[in-house]
Amino acid sequence: MQKDKRENYMEKDRLAAFMDAVLAIIMTILVLELPKPDPVSFAGIWALKSTYFCYTLSFFWLGTMWIGIHNEWHYVQKISRSTVWWGLILLFTSSWIPYSISVVAMDVDNVTGQVMYGISILLVTFAYVALSRSVTLSQGDTCDIQLARLDAMRRTKMVPDIIVKLIGLALTVFVTPTAISFAVLACMIWMLIPYPKKPFFKPYFKG
Repeated sequence: MQKDKRENYMEKDRLAAFMDAVLAIIMTILVLELPKPDPVSFAGIWALKSTYFCYTLSFFWLGTMWIGIHNEWHYVQKISRSTVWWGLILLFTSSWIPYSISVVAMDVDNVTGQVMYGISILLVTFAYVALSRSVTLSQGDTCDIQLARLDAMRRTKMVPDIIVKLIGLALTVFVTPTAISFAVLACMIWMLIPYPKKPFFKPYFKG
């Protein structure tokens, strides 16, 4: 009996509900960090177009990540201690997105602000990858074959995703400050493309 408690550290619905609630709050806070147009006119609103673009991009990017978690966790049976902690780390890194957007909103052409935003995006990405891997490994030999397949396909997607974001961050520093935003947009579109039928990486478990 003790062994089962160690294997299933927490009910998945409890952790999923907590993560859903916190992500929803973070996505709501995004809009609260937007500056008000000054003056309140079409010209003032148009002057904030880059900030609005960054907000919209971040909202749907976080939403896309939430959908990925939902699809993956449909097949989860066990939640380990490491999964809980990686979930907390994911929420912590995600909570920096609204703050980094508020910094970017001060001056969209400021390289330091855009780098802060790019690093926040990368930290969320790394935490998401670690969480997904933890979830899959937590299942052990009882891992559902669909979950194992989703994990392999996710890794096939995430490798180019991270590379593009790193390139975008480098271009932000050396070419143009807004490069990271377009890199995130490209990655979001890439993640929305259906998974390949044959993933490049092999599943951790055969199911």
